[in-house]
Amino acid sequence: MLGWGKPFNGTTDEFLEERTRLFGKDGAIPLEKYQGAKGYVQYAKDHYSNSMLKAFLNVSAVLSDEEWALLGWGIQFNGTTTEHARIRAFLSNEVGEIDLGKWFGKNSGLGDAVKAFILAANPSGLNDPKLIKKVRAQMRAATTEAEKISLGWDSVKTQRARPDGGKEPVQNSELCEGVLTRPAADISSTSTRITPRRPSTRPKTKGISR
Repeated sequence: MLGWGKPFNGTTDEFLEERTRLFGKDGAIPLEKYQGAKGYVQYAKDHYSNSMLKAFLNVSAVLSDEEWALLGWGIQFNGTTTEHARIRAFLSNEVGEIDLGKWFGKNSGLGDAVKAFILAANPSGLNDPKLIKKVRAQMRAATTEAEKISLGWDSVKTQRARPDGGKEPVQNSELCEGVLTRPAADISSTSTRITPRRPSTRPKTKGISR
């Protein structure tokens, strides 16, 4: 087998440019500032005009599975860094940490968080099952694996835009139109070619141009 990985919709120069931004000119591991959940946010800010979806899709296309594991970005967040920060601020306590006591429990804690978030921004959204499902997915994507385990929300396998369970991913930021994109009084917020994903193992998403 060739083992080529995901298809890359660009030139060899663009492919190498993406890798250089991540690793530096001679690096064997991703630059420290781009590692982990915070690194994911920073990379989207630095190179993708705050679009975390675009950053995730392009970067996941230029890395091997081993390199992706080193990067440690976790789950794809389908929105902007501002939306990501707004969700985390909502879930956090007064010292800026995810409030494990308030939001503990997969059904009660996560369910209550989703309802409270929607109620604060767009009360009519509580009657929309699709919106509730989408906000729930975004909250899981905005928390780290360790935080989800501590919250009792169940762990989610790190994805490269292709959840193995075959579940349909949340669509782009309009998924929470009227919620994520509409500020509420008590919710504070603290180049972009997209590579198509492998149909057999990754969810279907329309290409987004840089």
